[in-house]
Amino acid sequence: MPDPTPRELAAIQEQRRAMFRPPWLRDLVAGRLTVGETFWAGHLGLEFVCVPTWFILMIAIRALPPGGGLAVMGIFTTLQSVLSVLVTLGVIRSAWTSRTRGWRWVAVIFSLIFSAASVLICAVTWTGEYTG
Repeated sequence: MPDPTPRELAAIQEQRRAMFRPPWLRDLVAGRLTVGETFWAGHLGLEFVCVPTWFILMIAIRALPPGGGLAVMGIFTTLQSVLSVLVTLGVIRSAWTSRTRGWRWVAVIFSLIFSAASVLICAVTWTGEYTG
């Protein structure tokens, strides 16, 4: 956008303020946002929260008695998996109603891969076994 007007800048700022708040997250999961916004903001936003939380938990787990960390990490990976699946559902819903061409299906495929990986990590965390 070449040299946006003050009105356009105000609209952009208002749109940014709405991101990652409950109404925006409901719209994301419901697929009411664009495919790109749902895919990128959903998955990257999830990782911007999960990765730092993971590091903090890894440090905090050292203070727990042996075996206590497994339950904490299990709960964390379960929550991460649920959030990943919700973002993937939002991507699928958004792609289903989108008029864009091939990009929307690429986003769906990558979202399914991200969710499958997240669920696999969760399963391995809880069971301690990898059978793949």
